[in-house]
Amino acid sequence: MDGDGDTVLHAFELAETTGHDVYDCYLTALAKRGEATHLVTTDSGLRRVCETVGIAYENPVPSSVLARFRVRGRRGE
Repeated sequence: MDGDGDTVLHAFELAETTGHDVYDCYLTALAKRGEATHLVTTDSGLRRVCETVGIAYENPVPSSVLARFRVRGRRGE
């Protein structure tokens, strides 16, 4: 599935609303447009974006493992 102008616009709106970068918001907007129910990613900052659009956020890597590598997501989340 590819995005159209509405998908791009939705991505910019998500980026403004959530403070997350537009590239990840575009991915989330595409998932929403494709009627996805879940987004699987290790980017913990996308949790907020997923919640905004009503898609379940799934991170396959446990927090304890991410902590060992000092990975906390964007902006210290």
